[in-house]
Amino acid sequence: MSYRTVNLRPETYERLRMYKVGGVSMSDVVDQLMDEVEPEEVFARALKVHKKRVQAVRRRGGLTLTELQARMERRQKRGQ
Repeated sequence: MSYRTVNLRPETYERLRMYKVGGVSMSDVVDQLMDEVEPEEVFARALKVHKKRVQAVRRRGGLTLTELQARMERRQKRGQ
């Protein structure tokens, strides 16, 4: 069986150790924790945070990617 090294901050490692009971391996602990939350749920949370950040940028006068690309194309055409 092959293994991988995962770098954890000391406080994260200590928290993870609290979930380890008896002869259960750390790998088993991580598997059990991941079984509790579907990847799609994690992605949905991240997307929600991202959307809030985008809204905040827009409120401050930021551009969407499409708007930025259009602006850059106009500048390039003027430069030629």
